[in-house]
Amino acid sequence: PILIIGGSSAVGQQAIQFAKLSGFSLIITTGSLHNEAYLKSLGVTHVIDRTAPLSALPAAVKAITSKPVKIAYDAVSESETQNAAYDVLAPGGKLVIVLDRAVDKDKITSEKEISNPNNIEVLPGGLAGISEGLEKLKKGVSAVKLVVHPQETA
Repeated sequence: PILIIGGSSAVGQQAIQFAKLSGFSLIITTGSLHNEAYLKSLGVTHVIDRTAPLSALPAAVKAITSKPVKIAYDAVSESETQNAAYDVLAPGGKLVIVLDRAVDKDKITSEKEISNPNNIEVLPGGLAGISEGLEKLKKGVSAVKLVVHPQETA
């Protein structure tokens, strides 16, 4: 089985489809229950309500399957979601994250792996930084995600 945190998000929806194409027969996700039919159409077999306490996630997954979860994909990647996903992983499991690592250091063991997120470059000036980003793209920037923070616009 695979666990995908944030299956209703754009990134989560892609992860679901990759999991299905990769041959996972048991795809568990957290998501909005009003999106359950749509998520199942993408390949999800079980939806856990995203409003449930994250501390209940391991028990919710165990209620679905007794098989070890070897891969957890956290499309949200906040500290709380990373820690919850890490808690679900079986020894030898891998946590895939899309933002900076935020798993509590005292939890991390050599028995479980955490992926490295993409390199990011924050462009200064809020929305004004978009022009600089477009120029970088035209020049072939690669191996980095360009980010602007709109709230920093003067």
